Amino acid sequence: MNRHFIYPVFLLLVSSFCTSAQTVVGVWKSKGNLLIMDDGTKKDMQKTLLKLMPCQADIKYVFTATGEMYSQAPKNCGPGGDLTRATYKISGNALTVIPKVSLGTNFLTTYTVAFKEDQLILSHEYTKAEKSALHSKAKEIIITYQRI
Repeated sequence: MNRHFIYPVFLLLVSSFCTSAQTVVGVWKSKGNLLIMDDGTKKDMQKTLLKLMPCQADIKYVFTATGEMYSQAPKNCGPGGDLTRATYKISGNALTVIPKVSLGTNFLTTYTVAFKEDQLILSHEYTKAEKSALHSKAKEIIITYQRI
């Protein structure tokens, strides 16, 4: 068989089995925000947020290739400016968020990153120190974003 025919067919077959690595880089919308409490109960914070401020459904969350993250909210919908700006670093499946403005804690939040189809799932288990500083009984938060 002709080599000029075999190589393109081989490359086509090999490339069909390869998938591109998923990345946080892009524009996302929040689809879920679940708090799991120490006692095992779950609180759907997304539902609560949307009930209080329906415009939250239209907020876009942007992760840039240069390690910046911020939100784009409709006018008069929640905080804006530097409060929503941060940088992030990824190491393996750990994403650490460094806020541009101090939010009153001395913690950098590190999330475990997972992907499911067109969704980005960030989960974080709170440490004792975080719980104390936040006056919270939350054990874990799971935030789900959908790529747009």
